[in-house]
Amino acid sequence: MSRDGEVEETGLSAGVLNNPLMSVAWLAQRLATYGHRIEAGQVILSGSFIRPIEAIPGSEIVGDFGTFGHVSCQFE
Repeated sequence: MSRDGEVEETGLSAGVLNNPLMSVAWLAQRLATYGHRIEAGQVILSGSFIRPIEAIPGSEIVGDFGTFGHVSCQFE
């Protein structure tokens, strides 16, 4: 993740319980203890691989996901 061309953070998916799927499995097990479940079609976010980055007015934040591509946004 970069802000204005400077790398701010890097991360690996293994940083979320060694595998992002493990966090979803943990959630499903935890919900089950309360009689709930993950329903078909629900969006599940596994967690962040990096710390939050401040979006300073005028900055551009770019997330580079390697072969998956990148996203960017400009903050006014």
